[in-house]
Amino acid sequence: MIYYHGGAFLIKAAAYHKNLAQTYALNADCAALFVEYRLAPKYKFPIPVMDCFAAYSWALEQFPFKKLIVGGDSAGADLAMSVMLLARENGLRMPDGQMLIYPGAASSPDTESMQKFTDTPMWK
Repeated sequence: MIYYHGGAFLIKAAAYHKNLAQTYALNADCAALFVEYRLAPKYKFPIPVMDCFAAYSWALEQFPFKKLIVGGDSAGADLAMSVMLLARENGLRMPDGQMLIYPGAASSPDTESMQKFTDTPMWK
């Protein structure tokens, strides 16, 4: 499992994120590759996406016959989705699965939950 941590693309990985990845890997009986990608605002888009894609490409080379899944929480889930799109666009082997923990996958901020839950510090 290649795991990308959350943190709004701004906050470095915390022990909490590493514990999540370890827990998921233990429960899935697999190894975890924890990616610490470069963060905004110092590194603008698409640098974090490219870091995560580079980690996926590396894993494909190192473990060509193993099942590989990509996953992450929040911003990390967005990065996992981006990696899958880049793999498809570049003709690479697609991940065998994905684990997206509360991704920001809506196409607009006008979803029912965004309208209902307005007191969310990370979004203000």
